[in-house]
Amino acid sequence: MRQTCQLIVIAVVSTPLVTRAAGTPQRFPSRDVGGRTLYATWLESSLVVMGDIVNTHEYGVEKVKNLPWPVQSEVEHLYWCKGVLQVGATVKGKKSAKVLEVYWASVQKGCAVHGGGYKPQELTKVWFVRMDGPFAVLLDAHHYKKYLGLRARWAGLPEAEVRHWLGSVLLTPGTGRSDVREFADRIWENGDLACELLGREKCVSEAKKVAQREGGPVRDAVCQYLLAQQGTKCDP
Repeated sequence: MRQTCQLIVIAVVSTPLVTRAAGTPQRFPSRDVGGRTLYATWLESSLVVMGDIVNTHEYGVEKVKNLPWPVQSEVEHLYWCKGVLQVGATVKGKKSAKVLEVYWASVQKGCAVHGGGYKPQELTKVWFVRMDGPFAVLLDAHHYKKYLGLRARWAGLPEAEVRHWLGSVLLTPGTGRSDVREFADRIWENGDLACELLGREKCVSEAKKVAQREGGPVRDAVCQYLLAQQGTKCDP
């Protein structure tokens, strides 16, 4: 039986919307159904930040029809919510305000920003934002999740070091993913973004160390990735 995908889009605006007059149609951010890789999401984003969302509540209901895959075509309403994104650090783009007004939508009522996919051990959340006119749309980060969750804490690092920190985390089993098997399965997705953040030389060096240290399926996956994507072998 097909399951309806709950997450459609999140949007962030740095300034509050003007209060609409009676009878004026309510404005909603552009929708984004995701489906892209993590690295493609990075490339499409004009702003990538770390932080948390608080003070969530309902914003409005948008009538829709014929939404593209992976949303079921019979969906007729999107339930929009809003909250406050507290920005702790900026990874990509112009340094943003510390507080941003956040909007997101799902095909079901309810404004739990973490949904069923939230894991308490995810100490850091990474949000990917694309500017779209007056709105800044938060792109789907990972399998229709509103953010990329990491089992590592960035707090206390100088902002200039956050970019390299994130790249290293994506290459560390047990921090970016729940276990080494999942890390091995995701190295093709994580590796491209890690190398973008670290630079090819440092990325390749760190990946080789991981392959050597972990062995097994992690080594096999990392070595295959390095050969295919970075043109280098694990061994001299």
